[in-house]
Amino acid sequence: MLKLSLNADKLRALTVKLREAGSKPIDRDTAKLIGTTTIKLMRELIASGNSPIYGKGQFPKYKDPKRYPGKKKSHEPVNLYLSGDFLKSLDYKLIPDKIGFKTKVGYFEDDQLVKEQGHRNGTNKQPKRPTIPKGKEEYVKAIRSAIVEIYQKRINKLLKG
Repeated sequence: MLKLSLNADKLRALTVKLREAGSKPIDRDTAKLIGTTTIKLMRELIASGNSPIYGKGQFPKYKDPKRYPGKKKSHEPVNLYLSGDFLKSLDYKLIPDKIGFKTKVGYFEDDQLVKEQGHRNGTNKQPKRPTIPKGKEEYVKAIRSAIVEIYQKRINKLLKG
């Protein structure tokens, strides 16, 4: 979890400046940058065999690759080079909001939503390998920090005028 400590007086002053800067501080470009950065970091983590979801750690390895035809199955999770349709379809959507725009990262094609559900629950004797945080889950610290940095830059730009 990301923890911050704030000075209440400074926060009030910043709030006033932000209100003066405009009613919707998160513009379309900032929201897009959050989407592209999040997806880039998620793909890097997945390619290295790590979950982008905090607390999930490394994806499970295959238990017995020798039982597959030609003994060609590696111990590593499937398709870590991200060449499949599933990870290529990872995308983001911008959602209008009272702050300007929110960014939603996920799988938006019906057939890929089914695959994400299979990765989340583990199907056909495959281990669970969820890639999108749900409910109280959150992204790993590296992704959360990158998002906070993008917001900080946007707020600093607004405050400088």
